[in-house]
Amino acid sequence: MSDKNPDKRGHSCFGCCCDMRRAVIIVGILNIVFSVISLVILLFTVQVVKNADDDSVQDVVDEVDKAATSGIVMVVVGIVCSILAIVGAVIYNKWLVLVNIIYLIASYVAAVVINLQAASATEGNENEFNYGPLNIMVGVFFLALWIYPHAFFVKEVMDGTMDKETYKSNEEQSCCCV
Repeated sequence: MSDKNPDKRGHSCFGCCCDMRRAVIIVGILNIVFSVISLVILLFTVQVVKNADDDSVQDVVDEVDKAATSGIVMVVVGIVCSILAIVGAVIYNKWLVLVNIIYLIASYVAAVVINLQAASATEGNENEFNYGPLNIMVGVFFLALWIYPHAFFVKEVMDGTMDKETYKSNEEQSCCCV
């Protein structure tokens, strides 16, 4: 469908790309792909640490196991929330999409807290972990990009712009994947 539909009342992602329903689905799929990649990297890293012969590494294996378990739980919850958002977009359910918005914000806040604690714990060590305002600002920027289609989708469902009846006739839009 053309992005020049005169009856379109809803927002276009980045002003030209696609409708917000489609954007939520695309972001959800991307999030699942990135999450699976993160999970594989996390599991691989844990195995490398567990198999290391260095005594200094062995001292932190228990901590790595705890952190890995927390990381796995967060990634799995993120995948579930992304699936809920995709389903919510498909069936025009604002609540399912809203669950993902809440998860994205909560997981970002948790990540900032964890990184700030790690930076504080390693301060002065030879392997000091630096996490400063620039890291936080870049994270907020990407969080906003990720939440953007979700928030506009919820708004459009709430105000009646986006629903099953109006989608095909007015709101459907794509620059590349119709």
